[in-house]
Amino acid sequence: PYPLGDKGSHSNWSMKFSLDDAGGPFSQDRGCPHFPFIQHQPEPEMSITKASCHCGAVELSIDLPGGLEDLRRCNCSLCKRKGAIMGSAPLSAITVTRGRESLGMYQWNTQVAKHYFCRVCGVYTHHQRRSNPDEYGFNIGCVEGIDPLDFEPVAVGDGASM
Repeated sequence: PYPLGDKGSHSNWSMKFSLDDAGGPFSQDRGCPHFPFIQHQPEPEMSITKASCHCGAVELSIDLPGGLEDLRRCNCSLCKRKGAIMGSAPLSAITVTRGRESLGMYQWNTQVAKHYFCRVCGVYTHHQRRSNPDEYGFNIGCVEGIDPLDFEPVAVGDGASM
C-alpha cells in the first residue's frame, strides 16, 4: 500500500543512495522494487481523502485507512481505453459528497460492473467491479494531491479474459 500524506503520494518518497556491504551502489534495504535507490518514508496516514472529477461537479469522500492499495490497470475493452490507474476500496468506503445528479453510469456485457463518470466533463471517477461487486475501483488521478505518474509501472489485471 502507498500511504497518503498531506502533500500527496510523492511526498512519501525520498532518494537514498548508499553502499551495501559488498560495495554495490544500492542499499540492501530496498524500498521500491523498481527503483531500489528510492526508500519509502512513512508519514502519518490519512484515512479520509477527497476525490473529484476535472470540473469539480462530482466529489467523492474515500476512506483509505491503509493508504492506496491494490493499484492496477485493466486490459478489458473499456479500461484499456480509459487508461486510468485504479485503487481499491470496499463499497462502504466511497461516498458521493457532491454532484450525484452529475454522475453518469455505463454498463455493458453482463451488466454487473457499474462505471461512473461525470456527465459534465466526462472524467471516470469510480466503478463497482465485476470481478468483486463488493468493491469499488477508483481513479487515483481524481484523488486530491495524487499524481498517477508517481506510481508507474503498475500491474495490469486481465479483465479481457473475464
